[in-house]
Amino acid sequence: MSDPVIDALNSGTEAEFVARLGAVYEHSPWIAEAAWAKRPFRDRDDLARRMQDVLMQAPRAQQDQVIRAHPDLGGRLARAGVLTPHSRDEQASLGLDHLASEDYDRLDQFNRDYAQKFGFPFIAALRDHSLGSLIDSMSRRVSNTPDEEHAAALFQIGRIAWYRINDLR
Repeated sequence: MSDPVIDALNSGTEAEFVARLGAVYEHSPWIAEAAWAKRPFRDRDDLARRMQDVLMQAPRAQQDQVIRAHPDLGGRLARAGVLTPHSRDEQASLGLDHLASEDYDRLDQFNRDYAQKFGFPFIAALRDHSLGSLIDSMSRRVSNTPDEEHAAALFQIGRIAWYRINDLR
């Protein structure tokens, strides 16, 4: 069966494509710009794979920019209400927008420790988690090597993008 979203993305202009998909990767519309040339897409999974391929084939410095474009989980940007709509909704889905102050303090400490070790924020596809499994994942992943965690961050970004693509209407 035909997907009207994919049909529109395959037949539209580059500007329309980037307007629809530019926010799928946090503050990184260049991924949508590069993916446009990979049309046509068979389905949403194909689109998600090809967009992730753009990121995975990018130089490490560009990958690092995409990783660093993600906000801290439950961080000051979330509390200030200045996240992108996607990030706001994803964090709210786990209740990260209304934690008790001691939970915010723990998250802030984790975010600082993690960023100090790896140089970028902790990234997780929140729809794959409950609050408890997210905390378990944070505890496990902080013991990764920098290269392992860089790969984990890119994988998680791909999962986030897949969810965002599947939300398109």
